Amino acid sequence: MVRHDDSARREFLIWRSGLHSSFARSDLLINSRDSVPMSTLAYRAPPELKTKIRAALQRQSKSASQWISQFRHPLIYAAFALSICVLGVWKSDPSSKDRTLTAQALSNHARSLFVGHLLDVASSDQDSLKAWFTGKLDFSPPVLSLTEGGYKLAGVRLDILDNHRAAAIVYKHQDCFINVFVWPAADQAIDFDSQFVRGFNLCGWNRSGLNYLIVSELSQSDIENFEDQLRERTE
Repeated sequence: MVRHDDSARREFLIWRSGLHSSFARSDLLINSRDSVPMSTLAYRAPPELKTKIRAALQRQSKSASQWISQFRHPLIYAAFALSICVLGVWKSDPSSKDRTLTAQALSNHARSLFVGHLLDVASSDQDSLKAWFTGKLDFSPPVLSLTEGGYKLAGVRLDILDNHRAAAIVYKHQDCFINVFVWPAADQAIDFDSQFVRGFNLCGWNRSGLNYLIVSELSQSDIENFEDQLRERTE
């Protein structure tokens, strides 16, 4: 029984000695970690490298500043001169308003064909169509029958052109429709020959204080023939 106790005592002492040794090694590792400064883990660039980088950045910044200062004023002057030229051309070009009108007329003509609002009143009776405009416009548009010349009166509608209420008098020749826009020429009297724009022929003139602008997909010869007949009847 004594031998067993002595053996157990020796084993306990050996175990305790090993435990102390483990604690000692742990303390050594901890102390070693704390003794190493954190600054040694980061890379410090040498002063020469910092100097070179700053010098390169300063050269690039100076070069960009010189380029901007060199070309800034000429570019400003050029842009200013270009804007003056464009403004001058726009003011001195009397046909610019005509082009705006033709664009509006083309748009109105195409919309009347494709949207399905070609006529407010469908009739070939010129007297009843002329009476229909009474009270709707502050002028009296001429509604003429040109059937003898091959242009059938199809009807009329109200439209907007050049920011004015306009009469749209519609004729038909073969399978093509003709829109004749009529409105007061107080602000701008138009007068231009037949021209082909975006698949349509058009022409315009003024007579007795009214503007007439014709748009159709008819050929140029047909539209000129229609213009001649309408001009003769409105003189």
